[in-house]
Amino acid sequence: MLGWIPADSKAEGGGRRKETSVFREMRDGIRYVTSNRVLGRLSLCFAAVGLGIGLISPLSVFIVTDKLGLPADHLKWLSIPYGAGEIAGGIAAFALAGRMVPQTLLILGLIVNSAGIAVTGWSGMLWLTMLAQFVIALLQPAIFIGNQTLVMQHTEPEYIGRVSGIRTPLMTGAMLLMMSLSGVLAGRLPLGIIYSLAGLCLLIGLLIVLPLYRQRESAPASRPE
Repeated sequence: MLGWIPADSKAEGGGRRKETSVFREMRDGIRYVTSNRVLGRLSLCFAAVGLGIGLISPLSVFIVTDKLGLPADHLKWLSIPYGAGEIAGGIAAFALAGRMVPQTLLILGLIVNSAGIAVTGWSGMLWLTMLAQFVIALLQPAIFIGNQTLVMQHTEPEYIGRVSGIRTPLMTGAMLLMMSLSGVLAGRLPLGIIYSLAGLCLLIGLLIVLPLYRQRESAPASRPE
């Protein structure tokens, strides 16, 4: 199949390709993000969300066994509403993306997810925990769609790949860091406190992007010199 792929056309003026390197691309991406206030705030918000999600990702089974006093196989009763919420939330977010400014989507998602995470950590009732999981999943797509839409609006097309290459490891690294610490914290702190800390991470992300709420103009960031 690869044999059917046409050869690259030679560039005019001698056909000499512009030499690039991975480190140069990374450096340009970092400079591009840090040189723009909007992209910087969105990236920090992305990292804060990663910290919050990573902190509670391994602890769902303990919500079932410790907070609800149910066998571990009842974890499915949290997964079902969460999955249903993700499907409904994804559809709703795409439907509302053209009607609501991305700032509103992002902030609404952060507020609801922060509250839902805290409720999950303190609830001792199965129905309330299931409802919280559904609401969390329902509004979670709004966070990512709102954040990414703002990034696309403030990034020049040729820099989108580099900006994404900086932001994605930032969130993944934040998640992995907190996942490695969640087990230690679970042995020393009540689940309610841990989930409240995770919700606080999302509130910090909210405070970071709150100044963008009144911003309606969408201007791409300038290239780093």
